[in-house]
Amino acid sequence: DEAEVAHEPEAAADDEPLPGMELATLPALWVVDHAARLAQLQGEIGLLSQDAKHAEAMDKLREELSGGGASRRLAENLYLHLALGKTAVELGDEEAAREALARASELDPRDRSVLEAYGTLLGGLTPDVSLPVDRNLLLHHRRQLDPTALSAVYRRLGKARRAQGDLERARVCFEQALEARSDDREALDELLETVKES
Repeated sequence: DEAEVAHEPEAAADDEPLPGMELATLPALWVVDHAARLAQLQGEIGLLSQDAKHAEAMDKLREELSGGGASRRLAENLYLHLALGKTAVELGDEEAAREALARASELDPRDRSVLEAYGTLLGGLTPDVSLPVDRNLLLHHRRQLDPTALSAVYRRLGKARRAQGDLERARVCFEQALEARSDDREALDELLETVKES
């Protein structure tokens, strides 16, 4: 018995590679270069979008989302849902866009691209969803927004407040939209309509 025990190989420690295996020799499937994978995917989707092949892009994005979610990083998941939402908008599929952008917003409620796309889609017409989206956009990115984008956010907030029946706060939002961009005709029309309703 002692002779058999003496000849058994020792178990490898958890932090050591298995005998004869080094990280460089592991199959490529075991080591994923997430940054390269994301760049490749962005390139493929970008080319399809440039060529107005939105249905193909949508299929590719759905295929990517259906497999390997556990091995993807946050940036990959965020990109996939954001791209799916934007592609769905291009195809006029508002339900799919809303679903994808809502998921992207859950993944990162502070991401500027997500907040802009989701806020634009909602348009202030669904106050319970659009108010938090546009408030987050202002809270985290106000300084980076150009006057046109800033005015649009305040307009959406005003529409949401008016839909809730809060005419005073709606008026203030439309005034802020005009402060951001004095030639915003839509904000002026919304302000006049709100004043008329009060």
